Amino acid sequence: MRLPLLSQRSRAPHFQAPHIQANSPQRFAAVLCTIALSAVLVTAPHIGNPPSAAAHPDITNATEALQRLTELSRDATRANDQVLTAEIRLEELHNQLGEAEERQHELGRAASEARDRIAELQEIVDKFTAANYRGVRVDPIYALLTSDSPQTLITQLSALEIISRDTGERIKDFESARATYETAERLARESAERFLQLTRDAQAQHATLQSRQSVLQGQIEEIKALYETLSEEERERWIGAIIPPGFDPDLVRGSGVGAEIVRAALSRIGTPYVWGATGPNEFDCSGLVMWAHNQLGRSVPRTSQMQAQGGMPVRPAEIQPGDVVVYYADASHVGLYIGNGQIVHASTFGVPVKVDPVNNAPIHAIRRY
Repeated sequence: MRLPLLSQRSRAPHFQAPHIQANSPQRFAAVLCTIALSAVLVTAPHIGNPPSAAAHPDITNATEALQRLTELSRDATRANDQVLTAEIRLEELHNQLGEAEERQHELGRAASEARDRIAELQEIVDKFTAANYRGVRVDPIYALLTSDSPQTLITQLSALEIISRDTGERIKDFESARATYETAERLARESAERFLQLTRDAQAQHATLQSRQSVLQGQIEEIKALYETLSEEERERWIGAIIPPGFDPDLVRGSGVGAEIVRAALSRIGTPYVWGATGPNEFDCSGLVMWAHNQLGRSVPRTSQMQAQGGMPVRPAEIQPGDVVVYYADASHVGLYIGNGQIVHASTFGVPVKVDPVNNAPIHAIRRY
């Protein structure tokens, strides 16, 4: 959910462009989309030099500075979740574009095979049609009237049965191939329209991601500038206690997956907070939750809003170690419950992974994965 701590770097999403064959009917549109997708992934927007402390003339004391830092950090947290959500959506569109391209190739092959089969059968159908047009009779009554002996009749009837059966099968094959071709052509047109719409969606999502990255970067620069104005004492107040007095992370009790998730998260205490980081050496809040679950083979969504919607809902009276505690009405922060009324979380800018009371902020939901 966040970006860098002072000297630490910002994160930009990374994707690989879908492979487009040179003869693909959608190559031009796909290349345009790939160029658009790549633009934001290669270069983050330039924001300029961080503002000086004079940019905050309304701040007159340490309390106001820390309050403003809290507000800015929450704003940046929300902006970072928006960036991550846009990034996830962009990756989904990237995958859908690849699937659409593969579908295009499959439909093209099906149409080509049906077209070849039609050409192969067309000669037989044409001959049959021409014979009917000329009045050529191939029915049993005609054979009966023109035969001069029983043996000749039997021979003619046998030949006519074979010819009729073979011709009927060939005509059915022809009709089937034509139906297959028409279906493949229709599906190919629909797939092309879908591909084009996905390209447009990806381009729009690229613009959204770029805009949100720019907003987030600006907020981070302001946070860093304000943080630089804090004295050493004020920074200590901002960080608070990393571990409460008497708490020993190595002596966490309990067994089961939840307790192991907690132990995994506690092993990262003191790790720096970085927007957008997912570990193991730096985290944002949802990144820590995801990483800890992943250590036990559990999958959780990437952002705090997504984590607030997944898993199973848990009532406060039934909370257990390993449960995800979601904070604020906009679900902009998460932590992991460790028991005894405490959580471990990647808190905010300038504060490493730490242990805090579970009620350190308004609880929005509790989820179990």
